[in-house]
Amino acid sequence: MRFARLDKDFVGKQAMLARESLSKITLLALDDAETECLGGEGVFVGHDLVGSVTSAAYGHSVGTSLAIAFVKNSARTEGEQFTVALLGRRIVARMLEEVPYDPDNLRVRS
Repeated sequence: MRFARLDKDFVGKQAMLARESLSKITLLALDDAETECLGGEGVFVGHDLVGSVTSAAYGHSVGTSLAIAFVKNSARTEGEQFTVALLGRRIVARMLEEVPYDPDNLRVRS
């Protein structure tokens, strides 16, 4: 819905509004700080594929690898154990409820 102007009428507007999103953007922290995702890796709960990584980077300020992934709503439960498939290995990841660096945005920007 982020690309549609909801203040205007268009064909399919009611169907779009009625449709529920099946997945949400989720921030993951990988437990292996030396591993970094490239994007496109699968996100799993057990043996079930529940999402995919869209982008990732090492968070120097927080000292861990972070990944942004689309994860199915049904898998986004608090405390859920995720794994990310990376180069033939499964890396344990945890879902972060808030950003790990300055979540209250208190640091002064220059």
